[in-house]
Amino acid sequence: MTNPAPSQDQTERLIAIVHAARVKTHRPAITLVPDGPIPIDSWETSILADIRVGAPGDTWPVFNSQPMTPLLQLRVDQLPDIPAQLRGVSYLLAWCATEVSVRLPHPLSSEFYRLLLEEDDSKAKAFAELHREETTFLAATDPEKSLVRTISAGAPVMRMNAPPGIVDLRPHSIAMTPVQDAISCCERVELRYMSRRDRAFVASMYDNYSLGSDVHRQLDIAPENHAVAKIGGWPTVIQSNLSKRGNRDFVFQITSDGKTGLNFCDSGVMYFLRHAKKGTWRSEWACH
Repeated sequence: MTNPAPSQDQTERLIAIVHAARVKTHRPAITLVPDGPIPIDSWETSILADIRVGAPGDTWPVFNSQPMTPLLQLRVDQLPDIPAQLRGVSYLLAWCATEVSVRLPHPLSSEFYRLLLEEDDSKAKAFAELHREETTFLAATDPEKSLVRTISAGAPVMRMNAPPGIVDLRPHSIAMTPVQDAISCCERVELRYMSRRDRAFVASMYDNYSLGSDVHRQLDIAPENHAVAKIGGWPTVIQSNLSKRGNRDFVFQITSDGKTGLNFCDSGVMYFLRHAKKGTWRSEWACH
């Protein structure tokens, strides 16, 4: 049985309550938007889609024999406001794994994927190498594995160059803008910011009425969750909420972007989280 459509009065009340609650969820954030291509000789600044600094002795990280993909080099003292999680840090550096896929002409591709599915990766890779002249190797981001490094304030840094074999990216400088970030419209955490009466009304509307695309568009209007790369604020939820402690531990996110060439599967987002007490980093991701 299809749920009924709400009345105009119910719709207006729902939108007013939800928008008022989202204002109460505001957290400070700094958006990180591609500002323009960055020269190769510019290395001590903030960069999207490349990493050019490291501590003395650092080497480029590798996962499954592939150099990892650079996502963000953030020079912390360039932020208009430094969040508590990054105090005492001069650089924040983030990578994800690189997955190399193979394209072969048919029928070679059929044999390659038979080996991949029925045998093991090593035999499939050996087959691709044997037919290297007919093979196209494509690198893509693999958000299943990530790495975050920080360099302490005052510590020396050196120039570090990306090795061959990473994803073909277009590094950009970063425009940083302080904003007030509201909770993502996909979250029901906003219910916590309502009176008991309003909470019951909103829950009933979500569960018992067919709101329709027009109402959802109105619910999505500001207060805004900034669905771009950012430090702080709230994660931009795509399909489902983050895991337990996700909202509490969230520090920054990197989004797919046509200017830099970063793409996490289907226009996805990578979320980077830091345990407040342990100081350990982890990542999650989602895509459309």
